[in-house]
Order: sequence, then C-alpha cells, then structure tokens
Amino acid sequence: MSDEFDAKQIWKSISSAIGVEMRDATSIRGSSGQDHPVQAVAVDDKTNRVVIFSAEPSPRIAALMQADVQATLPGAHVIVARPVIFDLSEIARRVVEKTDGFNMDAIAAFFKQSNSREKKRAQKSTNEMFETKIGPVIKPLFETASKVRLPFSVQVMDIVEQVTSIDWKSSVLATPTLEGFLGTLFFQ
Repeated sequence: MSDEFDAKQIWKSISSAIGVEMRDATSIRGSSGQDHPVQAVAVDDKTNRVVIFSAEPSPRIAALMQADVQATLPGAHVIVARPVIFDLSEIARRVVEKTDGFNMDAIAAFFKQSNSREKKRAQKSTNEMFETKIGPVIKPLFETASKVRLPFSVQVMDIVEQVTSIDWKSSVLATPTLEGFLGTLFFQ
C-alpha cells in the first residue's frame, strides 16, 4: 500500500509542478474504443490541457495513443509523456564525468586476461571504480525505478531500443575501449 501511495505522490508532485491537477485513472479510452494503460492522468481546466503519463511499452504506441485520445477531446490539448528512467546517454555522461582520471588501462587489462598479478590489480581497480564511481551514478536510478514502478517491460524495451540505435560500426568498433563505448553512448 505504501508503494502505491509513493507512486501516486510522485505523479501528483510532477503534475503540480507543471500546473495540472491529477485525476484518478489507470487507463484512458480513445476514439477507437481502446483502453490505454496510464501511470497517471492530469488536467488543467483553465487551459484545457490533458497530460497523460503513459504506461505504453513503445514510443510509437504512445504516439498513436495521443492521436486516439486527442480524437475524443477535439477542444483539448492532449499531451502524452512516456517516462523513461534509464537514459543510457545520460548514464554514460555521468559515468565519464565520475571516472575522469581513472586508470582505464587497468580495466582493459582486466578484460585481456593477462597474468594473475596484473589481473588481480586490474580487478581491484575495476571493483574500486564500480564501488566509488559508477555505483553512486546507477544506484539512484534503481531507487527511482522501485518507487515509480514503471512497467518492467517498458524499461527493458527502452534500454534495448537505445542500444540498437547506436551506430556501433563507426563508433565503438573504431575505438574498442571502455572510454569509446561510453563516448558512443554519450554522443548518440
């Protein structure tokens, strides 16, 4: 019950911040007769805005949802937001900022399977980097994901879609390093 309350509070806070009033809804019907799943629906009666926080698994479906709902409310301005927690380019940017000056050669050595002494040193450096630099960047995202409770399938598909949209041949394969990989994520 507390998780449901937390999720409602998050959507209520976001709604309030953008000047709309949250309404109780878990779905909204479009002119097609389709009930579209939502995280929340918020309305501003003064400006005739309807803001829908979609729970649709695909951005294309969310766009179709917007058109479907807009057709039922021709005098309103229907806005569909499709929340995404894991933005790989933002994660990569933050990781690059946090690992600035870190010994990337040690990480590369860890993956090259060199002798055991070098591997242990590289593993220690890699573990330290994950604990002190990367962990603090990623942990808040998982905390947010546990509170907001966006559908798991939506988040996984978003990550897959982001990874598949990267131009791997010209970016990472040209510079096969961790820095190159993170740079690719950052600039895509």
